[in-house]
Amino acid sequence: MAQLERAPQPRPSIALVGVEFEQLLVQLDGEVVVLATRRFLGLLNVFGVIHLNSSAVSPSIRPASGESRRKILGTKPRAVNAGYKLCTMTEPPEYEISIFPAPVLRQEALAVVAFDDDLRTKVDRLLARMRSSGGVGLAAPQVGIGLRILVLNHTGEEGDELVLVNSTIVKLSGPRDSYEEGCLSFPGIYGEVMRPMRCKIRAQTVSGEAFEAEYEGFQARVIQHEQDHLEGVLLVDRMSPADKLRNKVALDNLIHDYKQAVAKAAK
Repeated sequence: MAQLERAPQPRPSIALVGVEFEQLLVQLDGEVVVLATRRFLGLLNVFGVIHLNSSAVSPSIRPASGESRRKILGTKPRAVNAGYKLCTMTEPPEYEISIFPAPVLRQEALAVVAFDDDLRTKVDRLLARMRSSGGVGLAAPQVGIGLRILVLNHTGEEGDELVLVNSTIVKLSGPRDSYEEGCLSFPGIYGEVMRPMRCKIRAQTVSGEAFEAEYEGFQARVIQHEQDHLEGVLLVDRMSPADKLRNKVALDNLIHDYKQAVAKAAK
């Protein structure tokens, strides 16, 4: 799940530290300096994280007021970047994330039939892509692979990875809870989603061994989110009408960008 959930994390402070050609050097929490395009800063401005004065040659940035941050971003921690630190990657991830409304995201995934080295490689690359994206879960359809494979790490701690192959939900139980979810296939978009707090799963390991297990809490939520992807069900389908309206512009922008990319590729 792309930017789904994790433990509460403080929101980063952002400061402009320099301009390099058409990119801006932005400092996060006084620790990491990253390159950000003006479009990126514009999004931060839209969501109230910063105030951006774009009229000047060198844009100026100041933090948004606490009141507007609470109003726009909400007080609940987002389950996605939880626990991950920004890092410099020496090479790009092997898998690219499929962004809504890519058709593969709406297709029901097929069962895995070959439990071989190729499957292990796919799983390793899914885990690598999930980590590099700062997500807590990722399903194969999100990288254009229509197979029933999902990976997750609900804590972000090494050793807490979980891989489910050919998984199905046997039972949902426990109290239902609402939580703000995000998704790597819906960058910058979040919505409150109501889900049961426990789930029982029937699946196979990477080696093909069948098993059943029960999960609860945040881990159960991540599993349900990624399981949705295997069925062609997306975050936008789980949103309330109010959240759909709140995210309408962002969703329309994703559709517009996708259509432009398809048209460009067809030339």
